[in-house]
Amino acid sequence: MNLFFPKKVFLFFLFVFITCIKLNAQCTASFTADTVVCVGEKDSFINNSSGAIDSSIWIWSAGVQSVTIGTRGISHVFASAGTYNVMLIVRGDSSCYDTFSLRITVRINPTAPAFTISPSSSVCAGTPISFAVTSPVSGQTYSWRFGDGASSSATSISHTYAGYGSSAVTYF
Repeated sequence: MNLFFPKKVFLFFLFVFITCIKLNAQCTASFTADTVVCVGEKDSFINNSSGAIDSSIWIWSAGVQSVTIGTRGISHVFASAGTYNVMLIVRGDSSCYDTFSLRITVRINPTAPAFTISPSSSVCAGTPISFAVTSPVSGQTYSWRFGDGASSSATSISHTYAGYGSSAVTYF
């Protein structure tokens, strides 16, 4: 028998000590999304955060400037090309919080613009042929491959074939 701490008192203190310990629940921010999309295409952001979460805040980088509170997932359509950072902040009970972010690259929609070839029928070797994009899109690059090793990135170009035969012209 212990004179300083009787067995019943010791057990009481142990019980009080154990019941007063409260561990904060962990929360982890996480989401998935397509990291490369085209202008005008909807991107879905799925909140995969875990733990005891009370609220979530979505923050978009410059150019979008919106905050959405308390959603498990959202969608967004980007209006212009560029690189955007999307951040999710989650807050749980007991002051737990966490952040997660992804970089989203938004590209211009790839379109195959119309082009003209003149003359459009057979020509003799040594005769220049004109190739031109009829409606160039600002900010988009173009490439021509003429099938004889020559190439160009101009929107309008004249090319002369040295020999006879046929050549496959590639435009992209």
